[in-house]
Order: sequence, then structure tokens, then C-alpha cells
Amino acid sequence: MPGEPIRNSMVHVNYGSYTVAIRHGDWKLILPQWVYRVSDGTLDPDHIVETTGKGPTEKFQLYHLSTDPGEKTNLFAQEQGKAKELFDALKADIARGRSRP
Repeated sequence: MPGEPIRNSMVHVNYGSYTVAIRHGDWKLILPQWVYRVSDGTLDPDHIVETTGKGPTEKFQLYHLSTDPGEKTNLFAQEQGKAKELFDALKADIARGRSRP
């Protein structure tokens, strides 16, 4: 339908900062880069690797983009329910093999 979003969410992988993120509506969750299985090159969502010194200073980051478009205030500690919702959606997208409809 016209005016409706094509997607509900978008997954981003940044190889320069070793992070993976999901944006859903006004929310964005950023996690450390997930490990690649050496045998087949796929993401393993159950194994998060330590990326200290390679990426953001905080391991998990959650931002409400409509009120914080510059991503200055990490709400991860205050919004655990929202973070889990986005994390579960990210794992589901990886299991499906895509985030597009």
C-alpha cells in the first residue's frame, strides 16, 4: 500500500567497526560482530566474540533514533525489553537468511 514501509526492519553489518545492528522503526540495536563459522562462512548468532579495541567502547548499544538521531544516549541498560525484542528479531532474520520481505 502507498505510504506504508516496505520493510519492518533492516540489518546492518559493518566490517570496519566489527559490529552488526538491526533497526526496527525508531529503534536501533548495535552488537559486537558475530563470529563467522570457518567451515561455511555463516554467522553464528549464539556466539558473540569479544571485540574490545576493534569497535565501539560499549558492547551493546540501543538508541531511540526519533529522539536521539545522533546516537548519543545508549538506552541499553534502561530498555532491556526493547533490546531483547530487537535481538530476537535479528536472530530470526539471520535464521531466515535475509531481512527483506
